[in-house]
Amino acid sequence: THVRNRGAAFGLFADVDPDLKAIVFAVAAALALGVVVIHLIGLAPGDRRVAGALGLVAGGALGNLVDRLRFQYVIDFINLHYHDWYFPAFNIADISITFGAIFLIIDILGITGDASE
Repeated sequence: THVRNRGAAFGLFADVDPDLKAIVFAVAAALALGVVVIHLIGLAPGDRRVAGALGLVAGGALGNLVDRLRFQYVIDFINLHYHDWYFPAFNIADISITFGAIFLIIDILGITGDASE
């Protein structure tokens, strides 16, 4: 499936002025990347789990930003459905952001997966 997502997640804000939207999305992505870099710099040397999670978020944000700067939209190509139910199309960058955020939440909640605790 090839979808040109001119909006945000799930096509939100697709009808907003394209020039304004391009600026807002680019600034938002740049700010998110800046926050991620600041957090990466402040991490303890051995904190690989958080570094990996932040790397996933940064990589996904950068991937979607590149699409927006090149095309003024994000190319979504993964389409999941079950019978008549369709999940909105998404891409690898979206998966990266989602899993990075999940891993950060798991870290914040202190869930380690260690059965001895």
